[in-house]
Amino acid sequence: MQQFYALLKKEFYGYFHSYFALVVVFIYLLVSSGIAFYASYLDMHDTGLYALFNMQIYIQAALIPALTMKLWSEEYKSGTAEFLLTQPLAYRKPVIAKICAATMFGIFMSLLLLPFIHDSAELITLDWGNIVFAYIGLWLVIFVFCAVGSLISALNKNMISVYLLSLLSTTFLAFIPSTHFRAAYTDFLLAEIGVGDWLYFFTIGGITIFLNILVLQLRASAQKYKMPRFIAFSAMLFSGFAALCFVVYTLFEQKYDATAQEIYTPQQISRDIVKNLKKPLRIDVYISKDYVKHNIEYSRYYQQVMRFLKKYEKFSNKKIKVNAVTVEPFSKLEDIVLKSGLYYEENIYGSKDYFGAIIRNEDGEGTAIKHFFAARSQYLEKDIDTAILKLDRADVMKSIGVYLDPFQYLNDFQGFLLNLENDYNLLNFTDDVYEISPKLDLLLLVNPKKLSSEFKSAIDRYITNGGKVIILFDFLTDNQSSDVNIEHFSLLDLISSWGINFSGKIVDIAEPNIEYAPSGLPISIYKAVDFSIKDSNRSVIPLITDNHNMVAALITGKFPPLHSSDTAAEQSADAQVAVFGDVDLIIDDNWIAEQSPDKNPYDTVFKSSNIELLRNLIDRMTDNEIYFTLPVRYAQHNTFSISEKIFNRIYEQNAPDYSRLSAELIDARSDIEAGVVQNPDIITQMLQSGAAGQRISELEIETENILRKIGKEYKNDIHLLFISQVLVVPSLVTLLMFIGMFVIRRKHRKVIREFMNE
Repeated sequence: MQQFYALLKKEFYGYFHSYFALVVVFIYLLVSSGIAFYASYLDMHDTGLYALFNMQIYIQAALIPALTMKLWSEEYKSGTAEFLLTQPLAYRKPVIAKICAATMFGIFMSLLLLPFIHDSAELITLDWGNIVFAYIGLWLVIFVFCAVGSLISALNKNMISVYLLSLLSTTFLAFIPSTHFRAAYTDFLLAEIGVGDWLYFFTIGGITIFLNILVLQLRASAQKYKMPRFIAFSAMLFSGFAALCFVVYTLFEQKYDATAQEIYTPQQISRDIVKNLKKPLRIDVYISKDYVKHNIEYSRYYQQVMRFLKKYEKFSNKKIKVNAVTVEPFSKLEDIVLKSGLYYEENIYGSKDYFGAIIRNEDGEGTAIKHFFAARSQYLEKDIDTAILKLDRADVMKSIGVYLDPFQYLNDFQGFLLNLENDYNLLNFTDDVYEISPKLDLLLLVNPKKLSSEFKSAIDRYITNGGKVIILFDFLTDNQSSDVNIEHFSLLDLISSWGINFSGKIVDIAEPNIEYAPSGLPISIYKAVDFSIKDSNRSVIPLITDNHNMVAALITGKFPPLHSSDTAAEQSADAQVAVFGDVDLIIDDNWIAEQSPDKNPYDTVFKSSNIELLRNLIDRMTDNEIYFTLPVRYAQHNTFSISEKIFNRIYEQNAPDYSRLSAELIDARSDIEAGVVQNPDIITQMLQSGAAGQRISELEIETENILRKIGKEYKNDIHLLFISQVLVVPSLVTLLMFIGMFVIRRKHRKVIREFMNE
């Protein structure tokens, strides 16, 4: 064993005797961080740094041959191989020592990526278990490549030939799908590992080491004429290995989900849903070929979705069949798929990007998941379960009545309703309704300013009979004036009878009830009005609060009828009424992807507590137990990518000035409209409009300057991040290695001089 450690130490330190190692390390760090940076690193939401580790297999395939080409070729060239092979030393010891030394240097080199990973952890949430398994997979790849390089080095004296042959071999392993090498590495990269993955790497490495030892034995005995037999034997050995792998992967197909949130493992409620299906289902997953080819985030997310759906297939007792199809652009199949309702976007190559699923039962009935949105991955399981329930158990669907004030601009609210429509039957209400069915699960009133007396009475009776209502007010939508115009609300008398008193105070800062906004994201407020509740006969749960009062609250109990003379209005059950002091709390530009022209509901991402709180409240008030209990995985998820976090940080720094200018701009525009309406004199109107118009122009210029400043700071921060991670860190690491090697070599020379002088 002492001989082995001596050889291992000699070979490992040998890499640091030459500055060639510095070149390899610098190139490795530069290429690794550079490729990661340009491979959607800034825009990815995953927690395993897929952008960094995905290309490592190809980078190592090019660099490891440079490290191993001299393992035996240099020994042959210098003549030390004959001396080494004639010593009373088992051949396996120098072979394993050289491979272990090269592997150790490769591992050392990969660990120099830790500063990059550390900087990433400061910007996004990382799953450290996933990172560890990605590293283990990378080290196994390095081990196999080093074994292959050592074998080829033992077969040839010419180092250039050795490098080229080694490069050809490692590239073959990395790029050819039939070798299963990339698939085994991907299992470690995605942190879903099976017994076959471990066995694959150790077996191929062990076979290569065995062949390496065999080559040395042939050379030592000068039996070069047996080389054809050696090649034939090697082919048979690897064929047996391939058969073994097939058997192992067949027998041990079970994989261990090593991610922190077990993102490939359906939770128990999902398993119960697929086990109790009434009819068999077929899930066809379609993704455009360009999406996988050009978008690394969706290349990763596609693998995550498919691995997850395969678990559904397993737990359903063959009631679910999952089929994946990568669709060629501009094909007839693409036309058929897109006509089924999948959401798509045109990319820079002129083709369409899409990634969705169509679920059908044996009767031909179907529903579609329009888009698997990567930023929405925490809702993946819930979206799939919802689509299955919607098709298989339509009886669980709840009904919600929705009234939108027709005189206000509420188009942005349609995106939320589209998302809500996935889980509920939505009924559109107008103010000519005379009666509301008590079977309605929930009534949602969006900015109900001017209601007919008939509709108001219908609402009153519905609540008196134990109905459930959510009222979203907006006191500022009349020309968006800063004046609080409570008097415009025809429901004010009804609200007052419940003991709710609106203070008239404008609220800019508020906090959500974390129980109803479970992710703990902040509330985003434009301008809201707070209120207090005097009546203590009903229980009150604050949903959003400012420093003193409430901006939103849920009230439960018996509500007195608006028309006290109505003797028939005897309340039979407790009602629930939720009141929000501003509808703009819900209309948040941040909650739907900018690239979603049709506000695709599957692109909905709850990036603030606004939408999340309202949606959670709706699920609870409708007693939608199935949908409410469906799994949502908030922890270990990046709602914002690195680029979004950098932008949001810069935006928050400039938000006070931007909000102030926006408010002044709204007030200035409302002054023009008010002046034009109140003054019939056209000349005066023009003068008023001219003065106010000049002020509007000034405010618009200042607003544009702030936006330009935000954009400039954002670009500067991105460039600074690129320079630090791609250029500065590799340079500093290489410089520190150079200084360390210089000091060590100087001490080594000093020891030699002292020894020679003696």
